[in-house]
Parts: sequence; structure tokens; C-alpha cells
Amino acid sequence: MIEVPIKYAFPLFTKHNSTDYLIKHEQIRVSDLWAFWKYIIGRYVKKYSGEKDFLLTLIEQARYFYEAAENAPIKSQPLLYYYSFLNLVKVVINVNALSTYGTSFTYYHGVDSCGIKKKDKLQDLYVEIKSLLLPAGVTPRPGKLPDLSVAYTFMTQMGDSVPCPPPYKLNIVNMLRACVGIHRTYSETNNEKEIYIRLGNPQLFREGKTLRCKYEIMECDSVIASQLVTVGYNIVQETDTDGITSYYWIEEIIMMAYKETKLDYYMLAKKLRDKGIWYYTDGSCYRTFISTSPLHISTESIIYNLMFFFGSITRYHPYMFDKLLTEQQMWLISEFLKTQPKQFLYAVTSRTIESAVLKPNTANIIF
Repeated sequence: MIEVPIKYAFPLFTKHNSTDYLIKHEQIRVSDLWAFWKYIIGRYVKKYSGEKDFLLTLIEQARYFYEAAENAPIKSQPLLYYYSFLNLVKVVINVNALSTYGTSFTYYHGVDSCGIKKKDKLQDLYVEIKSLLLPAGVTPRPGKLPDLSVAYTFMTQMGDSVPCPPPYKLNIVNMLRACVGIHRTYSETNNEKEIYIRLGNPQLFREGKTLRCKYEIMECDSVIASQLVTVGYNIVQETDTDGITSYYWIEEIIMMAYKETKLDYYMLAKKLRDKGIWYYTDGSCYRTFISTSPLHISTESIIYNLMFFFGSITRYHPYMFDKLLTEQQMWLISEFLKTQPKQFLYAVTSRTIESAVLKPNTANIIF
């Protein structure tokens, strides 16, 4: 068995297509993400002849809404953050689709909130994901651009299996529980056991035509290991010469040849992500987790859809904000709004460019 190097931002951000035209390094430190996105657009347009003015306008709007949200009262923040995300995601789905869309489509939210009534509680509420993209071979009516669901397209690009045809309902409380960046706060406010277990660093091995990934599971025991097996993870127990037992998550694929290729890295990364792997960043690294009871959609999609939901309350039912949320839930939402917008920016950017975006070591120097 031969250990092989970790590359192509494996496994969190690995893509099937080459992204060297955007960024050649597996990680990049960025102090101004908005300026960096203008750089990405420039590189993308040079390669694929995309609509530069259209994409730059979207990024400028995303930045304006984001900065306005940071300085707004808490009850006004969700709608502003959502409009920022919406514009950013339009850029993301164009870059990921390699100039398939541009201004040739009419962009729709593609996500709706359920009707909210005065007696409703948060656990009863949900959003619906809808696909408005015309089926293959169907042409739009004369003079009408084809429709494109931003939410549906974004979620599928993030690797989420959205039932087709939609609508696909996502419960709000289930998404809050599954948002790894605020999961400890959720568990505290709802008196529930944590469902995320941290992983160590991955190792890759090649044996013949088998490519294998091995993750140590931190603070694991036989009970947790059994629960992980139940939800589909391949968990292996190992005991060293000192009698210390450790648990590992191991997945593998069969390669086409005896030398690993970028496609092999991608296929193994996809298998890991399909089983369920979540992450957040503290700016210096990405911490990864698996879950004993996950909602199997990406963190990026969870944050996006939650922001849409709370933005909808801000827009259509501002007087119900306090009625829907208990004091504990208000703290939870406050933590969500304080921490997750930045997580969304870093994660979505990293997924797009196949490179871990980190904070510069020199960002906080004081002279």
C-alpha cells in the first residue's frame, strides 16, 4: 500500500474539471473576497468569453447588500444578506456552468416560503425548492427567455440530490439543526445531543487499482461508531500495541488505471460528500465533520435557504419575527446571522475555484 499526496483541494472542494485557469494553488489567502471575485470573473471571462459586465454588476450588488446587512439591525439583516447571496450565487452558477446561462435566461428565486399563519411555530415551517428550467428539447415561447431556478441550480451544483420534479420541502428547524457552524448553539438551546463528530486530517493510499481515503474520527466510541455505520459510513476499529482503540472512516474507489488521476480524486471526493461530510472555517483552516443524523444537503445550501426564509419574514411578516422566535431561538438566529454569512462567502468561493480560501496571516497586524 502506497500513500499518495493530498491535492486538488481534496475532498471538500475537488471538481471534475480543471480550474487552473482560475487559481493554481490548493489554498489561497484573501483579505478582500469581493475584489478577489472580480479577479475570478476576469479569469473566467478570458477563458470562456462570459458576459463580464453582467457578472461584475452582480458582484457589485452582492457586495453592497452584504455591507448594508452588516450595519443593519438584526431583524433587517436576513433580507439584505439574502439579496447579497442571490447575486453572488448567480455568478457562481455561471462560472460553474462554464458560460451556459449569462443573460440568455430569466433568473427566478426558485425557492418559496410556506404560508405563515399567526398560530404557526417555527418547527412547522419550511421552504420549497422549485425547478423552473425548461426540460431538454423544450423551447420557450417566442420573445420569452427560458426560466432558471437559482436555488435549484445552485443546490445541484453543490452536490445536493434535489428530487425532480420539485417542489422539495425543507423544514426550517431541521436545517438549523444541520447547520454545522451553529450546531453547538442549536444543541444548547434545544437541549439535544450533538450529532456532528469531528474528523482528523485525511490520508490517501493506493493499492493496485484501489484508491482509499482514511479519516480518524476524533472522540469516537463504540456507540457513536455503531450509529455512524447505521447511517451509511464505513467505520473501522483499530487497536495499537498499547491497547488504545481508534476509529476510522474509510472509503475507496476502483481507479481506471494503476496511477491516480484528477478524475479519481474527484470520484473519491464525491463518494465522501455523498456519504456526508460537513465543514466550517476559522480563517486558518477548515474543520471537517461527519454526522450520526444528518440532513443530507450541503452547508452552503442550508445557509442559503435559511437566509431566504428569514428574509421572507423580514419582507412579508416583520411583525411576526418576535412571535415566531422564543428567547432561545432569537439567540440562535443571532448567532446564525453573526457567523454564517462569512462562512457562506468562504465556502462558496472555495467550492467555485477548487481552492481553500483562508484569511491572510498578516490581516490583523497592528503597527
